[in-house]
Amino acid sequence: MTKCWIVFTLLLTFSPATLASNESWQIRTSVFTTHFNHDPEHNNRSRLLGLDYYPESHPGWVVGGSAFRNSWDQRSFYLYGGRRFQWIPGHLYGKLTGGVLYGWRGEHQDAILLNQLGIAPAIIPAVELRAGRFTGEFVVFGINGLMVNMGMYF
Repeated sequence: MTKCWIVFTLLLTFSPATLASNESWQIRTSVFTTHFNHDPEHNNRSRLLGLDYYPESHPGWVVGGSAFRNSWDQRSFYLYGGRRFQWIPGHLYGKLTGGVLYGWRGEHQDAILLNQLGIAPAIIPAVELRAGRFTGEFVVFGINGLMVNMGMYF
């Protein structure tokens, strides 16, 4: 988590206050994770660090990736593309991404569907609240749990 705060501090210090175009990047980290079905073996500290890119040439589209610790405390990754839907301009968005998950190995490889060779398809919905450059994101991961992320645009 210390590394995440160092990255945020550097971005706040060195990132431009406004962008010359509509292209933007978002960096975020998880601040809360919970599983709907309690299991004492579940990891509720996902330590997520994610990066999204919103290209000016394709408004509403997003590509990105996240590194995190999965439910079984294994280092995992999610690479994706998707759409962001503006509900209240500048403040409230829905986001739907689809991509591949990697990291469920060993005895937990069957904990996610279609996990072949440690890689599985995923569709992840999210709701984002934005205030200027800062953002809060509520993410539901399947039928398993909920994550709250905080981040910023640069």
